Amino acid sequence: MSTIDALAKARFSDGRLEAAERIRAFFDGALFQALSDPARREIVMLLGVEGELKAGEIAERFDLDRTTVSRHLALLCQAGLLRMRKSGRARLFSVEIDRIIGQLEGLVGTLNRHCRDGCS
Repeated sequence: MSTIDALAKARFSDGRLEAAERIRAFFDGALFQALSDPARREIVMLLGVEGELKAGEIAERFDLDRTTVSRHLALLCQAGLLRMRKSGRARLFSVEIDRIIGQLEGLVGTLNRHCRDGCS
């Protein structure tokens, strides 16, 4: 048993452990992990404001080499925050806004269901 599991079981009783695990799953999930890096947050914000951009256009906006930007873009796509499409040789990226909103609404719903009694 990990230390986190031991602490969770020691702190939560009467069915609240399940609620804590659901909330923890959101925070440990792909959305929050992908957004834990400031450069990735800036990439998502850039695409959210400017719309679809080519990978090279994104790289030009940052003080990072293209390889690093490509890795960030790949991780954001894997996490479901961005979509990539090819147009000829260009790779174009855009924000998956509906997916992001859906994940955040899921978190809000979980917090509403499980935290109202314990937090009030």
